[in-house]
Amino acid sequence: MIKIGFTGPRPKKLYGYDNKEPYNKLVDSLYNFLLKIKDEEIIATSGGAQGYDQIAFWCVHKFKSINPKVKNNVYIPFLGQELNWNPTGLFGQKEYHLMLKYADEVNVISNVDNNDKRLVVKALFERNKEIVNNSDIIIGAYNGDLKKLESESAGGTVDCLKYSIQRNKSIYLINPETYIINKLKY
Repeated sequence: MIKIGFTGPRPKKLYGYDNKEPYNKLVDSLYNFLLKIKDEEIIATSGGAQGYDQIAFWCVHKFKSINPKVKNNVYIPFLGQELNWNPTGLFGQKEYHLMLKYADEVNVISNVDNNDKRLVVKALFERNKEIVNNSDIIIGAYNGDLKKLESESAGGTVDCLKYSIQRNKSIYLINPETYIINKLKY
């Protein structure tokens, strides 16, 4: 069994909320990566947030059609994370609820009030740690300088990748500009 976790940025750091084409290319790249392990039993876990998390979920959902031994799980930081999102559209509330409906398992990591920004941020980081702790492989979307990974300021994706390194996980990075996936050597 292979346990895969996903981490990556939100739409504002990717391709925005309007253009599906680059997101489709991201899905294709992830799908081709999964094809290399198509006969394995896989547990895939994404974080449910807008952007890369949802892209990874839908990619794995598509992949399940050729590998029925795949479980597609979502770890959400807290109930109601979607309440400030648009009701419809790319990464909207409707798509979020559809994702949760199709998920094999949904785990809620924290019980926080959506209005307490400090606790919300803490819950997001705790969700990322749970994904890493329950994964063998992390597939992250990151286009920064790998040498700067250790010194970059805090952010969800960077902190998740740093934590993955600390936990000795196999890490693969997809560059959102080139769609190329490479194994991180550290």
